[in-house]
Amino acid sequence: EEFPRSEILAMEKELLGIYVSGNPLDSYQDLLKKFISCTTLDFSNGEDTEGKIPDNTKVIIGGIVDTLSVKYTRKNDKMAFITLEDINGSVEVVVFPKVYTKCAPLLAENKVLLVSGRTQVAADGVTKVICEDIRSYEELEEASRTLWIKLPAEKNISAESIIPILMQSRGASKVIIYDEKTKRKLPVRPQYYVKPVEELISTLTQMCGEGCVVVK
Repeated sequence: EEFPRSEILAMEKELLGIYVSGNPLDSYQDLLKKFISCTTLDFSNGEDTEGKIPDNTKVIIGGIVDTLSVKYTRKNDKMAFITLEDINGSVEVVVFPKVYTKCAPLLAENKVLLVSGRTQVAADGVTKVICEDIRSYEELEEASRTLWIKLPAEKNISAESIIPILMQSRGASKVIIYDEKTKRKLPVRPQYYVKPVEELISTLTQMCGEGCVVVK
């Protein structure tokens, strides 16, 4: 029985300390590049500080969780220290209790994440990232897609009647409704973005007709 490639790469890193069969992030890079503002090459490592991102700068980085350590504060709240690794290197990400409470389900070793936060450059010149938000790769995939819905001219369907259906499958994919009668594109507010699952697409297709619902 063959192991999945992701498991092979994880075993290589654990046993050898390096990836032999390729970097696990290779297949994620194209999508991550659309969301990140920098890479670990832009951070100071204590030796190379010239031209690096300064302290308290807002950044968005993407990578794979190499190590995860959960600690308790003096108030007995959970927080985490993550080593996030991109294709160039790694950076420590500090997740304080407030953010940890919200993002804990996303935190696991070998998980690909997008981290938003602020840089903290220590006295020794090494940069950390103080985490403000975390998104999973799966959410990024969702956010990179758009659900297009055409309201056919021959059918009496309003944009307002579509909203309750969208609310049944909330997610990160944008929704644009095209009204064939008025030839207008109607962007839908973010609170009505969707997870474009088969059930939602099927319901909308039954309502609007074949070929009127497309995910791009």
